[in-house]
Amino acid sequence: MVLALLVFGVLAATSSAFACVVGTGTSASCTEAALDACLPGGGSFNGTVTFACGGAATITVTSTKGINGANTTIDGGA
Repeated sequence: MVLALLVFGVLAATSSAFACVVGTGTSASCTEAALDACLPGGGSFNGTVTFACGGAATITVTSTKGINGANTTIDGGA
């Protein structure tokens, strides 16, 4: 029983999704560096990236962003 709970706990921990927010509520905080911090370059990613830019903002992207995850969502809002 203890072993079964341990295995279940490990599986649950490894399958949980990652969530990351780009920005801290102002348009100035929504930068390419903030986006890069949410995207593990070339690594596997399982989760959602959202944005908190305090309104309309433009992020100038100057390099390729790699995401090798099957369950990745980038939610830019409305």
